[in-house]
Amino acid sequence: MDLEQRTNRMRNVRAWTAAKTLSVVGMALLGYAPLSAQPETSPSVQSLTVQDVVRNLEERNRARAQALHGFEGSRIYTLHYRGFPRSYDAEMVVKIAYQAPASKEFTVVSQSGPKFIIDRVLKKMLESEKEAGNDPSRSALSEQNYDFALVGHEQTPEAPGTFSQ
Repeated sequence: MDLEQRTNRMRNVRAWTAAKTLSVVGMALLGYAPLSAQPETSPSVQSLTVQDVVRNLEERNRARAQALHGFEGSRIYTLHYRGFPRSYDAEMVVKIAYQAPASKEFTVVSQSGPKFIIDRVLKKMLESEKEAGNDPSRSALSEQNYDFALVGHEQTPEAPGTFSQ
């Protein structure tokens, strides 16, 4: 697989991950559960306050974290720097193994590009992610870490929406 194919594959993975994340976050923000589990007394979208939205988000994140016991996967990190005095490209293929509650192990499968880019950017990024995983509460979407504000509601035929910032 050449660099262009890997880059396109990574874009597809990122787009899928972003769409999945937005979908999950959107459902958590709105307090949605599967239709079979939806209580009949759920509040309407218009009555949700920012506190309701954040509470639903935090509850769903806690439930998701409790249900996730572990996973294994592969990631491809690519870096394209275009600037002065020259351009650089680097790539790192990494296997990740996660075990609940807070253990992430990264194994570098392959790497290419300038050593200083790999060491100072890509490996530092892996170190930061591993460190953040040691205390998930520091990077969680919560009122302790972020200030939330309700910026509006939108009603569409497909689904209602609440927007937070």
